[in-house]
Amino acid sequence: MSMKSEKEETINLVLIAILTVIGFWVRFITFNKNELTHWDEGIYSFAGLWWATKGGAGIPPFVHIKYSPPLYPLLSSFLFIIFGNSAKAPIFTSILLGTLSIPTIYFLGKKLFNGKIGLLASAFLCVCEYHIIYSKMALTEATFLFFFLISIYFIYKAIWEINLYNFILVGISIAITSSIKYAGIFTLLIFSLSLLILTTLRKNNKKHAIILKYFLITLVIVAIFNLPWVMLIINKVGIRNFFNHFLSFSIKKTTNILRTNPKHILCFLSLWISAPILVLSVLGFLWSFYKPRFENIFLILWFTTYFFALTLYSPYPRLTLPLIPVIILFASSGFQSITSPLRNYKFISSAIITLLLIFSLYNSKDTILFYANSYKIAGDIINKKTPIDASIFLRTQANLPFYISRKVYSLEESNDLYSQVKNVGTSIFLVWDLTIDKNSVLYKSLIKEEKLKLIASVKNKLHPIVILNRYNCLFFKNNKNLFDFEDYIYIYELQN
Repeated sequence: MSMKSEKEETINLVLIAILTVIGFWVRFITFNKNELTHWDEGIYSFAGLWWATKGGAGIPPFVHIKYSPPLYPLLSSFLFIIFGNSAKAPIFTSILLGTLSIPTIYFLGKKLFNGKIGLLASAFLCVCEYHIIYSKMALTEATFLFFFLISIYFIYKAIWEINLYNFILVGISIAITSSIKYAGIFTLLIFSLSLLILTTLRKNNKKHAIILKYFLITLVIVAIFNLPWVMLIINKVGIRNFFNHFLSFSIKKTTNILRTNPKHILCFLSLWISAPILVLSVLGFLWSFYKPRFENIFLILWFTTYFFALTLYSPYPRLTLPLIPVIILFASSGFQSITSPLRNYKFISSAIITLLLIFSLYNSKDTILFYANSYKIAGDIINKKTPIDASIFLRTQANLPFYISRKVYSLEESNDLYSQVKNVGTSIFLVWDLTIDKNSVLYKSLIKEEKLKLIASVKNKLHPIVILNRYNCLFFKNNKNLFDFEDYIYIYELQN
């Protein structure tokens, strides 16, 4: 490496460090106020607490998350040791690994293109609202994307430098990624297609038998990591229930080939990625056809493979997250292509990129400053205003029990309420989260019969992306203020 290159690399690393600090700050700024808000956050938190306390508290991961891999709760369990039995532990896990994705995409961009594109990609990810959202929540997504990027890095490296060592690294990285979220297995599909197409285009001198041998070793590594957990879950729920669960979220409940209309995926991306980055991404994509290169083909394979996989599954916006790095890398490439004539006027391109980042940060301000603590407030009220021997029945999201020190029961949607609450004590309280249960027949009948005495109500302010699944994405797209949606959590005492 020349002295000039060493100097550029040093400058890039300093800038990456600055971007990482900024990225951490915008994800951490509301940490002290932010609590669990999404249904699955409570489930993952209980599982992490179970790991941290070695079964002394929480709920075993194979009870509530039978169909989710164990690695994210296991990772968060180490932070429970620092934060105690607090929901801050899994939230901080997302903040930390979400932040570490910023330098990770730099090295990926540098591997695919060059240091400048890697730096631009880091800057765009730093201020990307879509990524910031999930980096502030106790969900698998931010952690998943971090390891997903590492997998993609090793995949491209293995395709470009075919040897056993690189294929082993691919196997390990894919195994870890799919141990956080089953969608991680799509990286294996990306690897398979990219290996087949790019090695054919490159006319690689390695014998096909050797490449196949290395690929099979990769498959064995992934299987060794994942099969024990899969077999444990199958043993718990049965192989039929295991596969029916996945089918219920994909093709089982639709007569169409596609479970999700592609326009909804595109709508998710347009809602939470700033317009300038999307425009630059389109320019970068078009530029890739003007000057086709292997790295551009790889990005297209990555995007199309994962995009198609998403159309076979339910329209959850969080599943779209692994498409964002492709968009960002194309945007970085697009910016470099349109500013290349200004290479002798670097201050102009630097000024433009600074303005783009400031615009993106401003555009993301509602998400950066957003925090949700409704369930903690409701839990505190229940702990203070109900007798120690009270029986609490919940018709709420799964995260509310994390904040309640009383014994809680799940309230089923049934007109036969008293058969559910008999033999549990004389002091009975019902908690309803109307965010998820607006049309409850049981709730309406109890209100009509005046069987419920209101103890407290808590305004349930949720980030729009949490409730997006209940609405058509285009409905949100046409709404002027996405942050105006709210419901209430009601705490009642059941009257005789």
